[in-house]
Amino acid sequence: SLEYHLYGGGSPIIDSTTCFINAFTLGHSPEGIYRLEHRATDNIGNRRDFSMAGQFVNYLVLDTTPPATVLSVGLPSNAGKYAPQPIIVTSHTPLIFTSNDGGVMPAGVLCVSVYLEGQLTDVLGTSSASLYFEAKSFVPETLPDGNPTGDGVRMVSWQAMDRVANVEAMKSMQVTLDNTAPEAAITVPTDGGRIKGNQPIMGTATDDHFDFYSLSYAVT
Repeated sequence: SLEYHLYGGGSPIIDSTTCFINAFTLGHSPEGIYRLEHRATDNIGNRRDFSMAGQFVNYLVLDTTPPATVLSVGLPSNAGKYAPQPIIVTSHTPLIFTSNDGGVMPAGVLCVSVYLEGQLTDVLGTSSASLYFEAKSFVPETLPDGNPTGDGVRMVSWQAMDRVANVEAMKSMQVTLDNTAPEAAITVPTDGGRIKGNQPIMGTATDDHFDFYSLSYAVT
């Protein structure tokens, strides 16, 4: 027969010896370090004693906690100016994903997957087993299927995975994509017209998300 001895974990400590029948997992065991040892018994009862170390002993680290990721919006955007309003971004606005891997003995963040309207658009990875990970992504002008993103309300979703495949629950944020520049025109005076004295200047500026305008002139 073949049996194994499992010892370790957090609270409570697991200390069990079980006959091996099929492959098993640590299931709902608490996170922590485990010592796993196996031994066999022959037909006349010969078997060795369990020991702390040796070729029949493996030490395992159980990590069942997924990373936790937050999204902050960089500039250009209205996030800093008008925080209560819906967030307006362009395809040049960095979406900054900050991910932390927790737990008793975390394995480290492997990657953050970013989705736009349910389509995977970016995978932000790290080359080392980092417990803290930060990277930037952008709302693309074209979706993976080749269709243009277009201005309007868009749903950005993301989830992180650590190095032992613990996956974070999907999170989402709604943003308004605006890649269209404002349209401005001077109506008074007319282009090429002659002026004298104090001349009023009148014009129009049109944009779905108008913020401010500036007027400059030069003598030529």
